[in-house]
Amino acid sequence: MTENQIPQQEETPKEGWAALKEELLSSLPLWAREFLEKHAREIISAMLVIILGIALWSGYSSYSHKQQSLAAAALGNALRIEESQKKIAALEEVIKEHSHTQAAKQAQLILAAELKKIGKVEKAKAAFKIAASKLDGPLSTSATMGFGYASEDLGDLDSAATAYKKAAEREDGFEAVAYLDLGRVESAKKNNQAAIDAYNQYITLKSNSKLLDYVRYKIENLSSALTGGK
Repeated sequence: MTENQIPQQEETPKEGWAALKEELLSSLPLWAREFLEKHAREIISAMLVIILGIALWSGYSSYSHKQQSLAAAALGNALRIEESQKKIAALEEVIKEHSHTQAAKQAQLILAAELKKIGKVEKAKAAFKIAASKLDGPLSTSATMGFGYASEDLGDLDSAATAYKKAAEREDGFEAVAYLDLGRVESAKKNNQAAIDAYNQYITLKSNSKLLDYVRYKIENLSSALTGGK
């Protein structure tokens, strides 16, 4: 090597992201390489946002699962309490502390039943209404039936009839008992034809019921009242 010759420094091999980027770009057509190189910062920023979103959702799912588990455990503890007032307080705590969980929604229905059990019917009626709005399927229909029973206890026969009709129409397994209850309420309201229709619906659904003789007797009396005893 002569004095005037300057040794050339070997290019250090690229590693990590730089090497990966170069490898990816080399397989693309020229226009695509130019676009990616020009907008690399924006693209990376967008990728980071997506990755962050996935990480946050994963963390939220883990948090949500933990909250559901804690709420279920709290509800289980409340159900083991025998004394009504203490059970009610525990159920209210579950609803307050775990409001967005399924256990809290179920606690609302159990709370309503417990309130009715100890004679706090007005509060029970309100609790059943909330439970019906928060729950789905048969549990919601069960709350609707509870709302009807509480309304009936309070003498609000119109609300009771509306609740039983709604429960019957949902076809969640409460149809027969809902029509039976509806027949009783419509009869009490002197809506004889509506009561007969409800009782006939019950017979259609429960053709082997042990209550058939009673229901047929009710229909006969109501029909007689409609015709003036003729």
